[in-house]
Amino acid sequence: MDKEQPFRKSKGDKSDKNERSITATENELQAISTRNKRWSKDQDHRPGAGNKGSKYTSNKTHYSPTDPDARISVPVTDEQKRENDISKARKLNYLSQLSVDTGHHVITDIRAYHADGKDNQQLPDIVKRLKRRLWQQGLVWENCVADTGYSSGENYPFLEAQGLKSFIPARGTFKGGPDGFKYVEKEDHYLCPQDKIIPFTKEFNDYRTGTRKKEYRARKHVCIDCPIRSSCLGKSAQEKKFSVTY
Repeated sequence: MDKEQPFRKSKGDKSDKNERSITATENELQAISTRNKRWSKDQDHRPGAGNKGSKYTSNKTHYSPTDPDARISVPVTDEQKRENDISKARKLNYLSQLSVDTGHHVITDIRAYHADGKDNQQLPDIVKRLKRRLWQQGLVWENCVADTGYSSGENYPFLEAQGLKSFIPARGTFKGGPDGFKYVEKEDHYLCPQDKIIPFTKEFNDYRTGTRKKEYRARKHVCIDCPIRSSCLGKSAQEKKFSVTY
């Protein structure tokens, strides 16, 4: 459908039956249909949007008969989404993951993954394969350095279980406990600056950020006579309540 690369049928279809089937649910298909109508009407600044028959393509509804393992790339950050939406055409790609020894700049691992995945989803596979290779060469791996794209609530404990110190910045949606509050992992509660227990109350999904969170909340009698009540709670709150990223 691109003028420079005209749409044409492939001579042979290398895909299997599963790759030729639609994996989207009815709700996802409806969302894609709605998105197509909105983009064709309001977002004609996209590359190729003015071409006849142009439409939004998704891994849920499309596949490549000549290269079934290729996928339409999925942006992982708001900045990348905006960049891809405005200046980049949606094309089939692979996701390349490269590991380097930062001390000597030697490539220690490289592998191609499906492009519809995210960096943080590939980290466990990379770590297991790379750790085994380094061990066979008599090398001990101690520190894992990566950018924010590799952060997730699952990856941090995974790296810890592997005996690796992780230096991976948390995402912008990450939220920890209040300053001056100490977390007690064994009991899953916080201690406030006055050593009062702030217990765990519930888990919930934050619809604004799409992240899973845990709520901690003290009872009123814990805070009622506290000497730092006004600075800790503010004017209207009756007890200390806060949430942290799960």
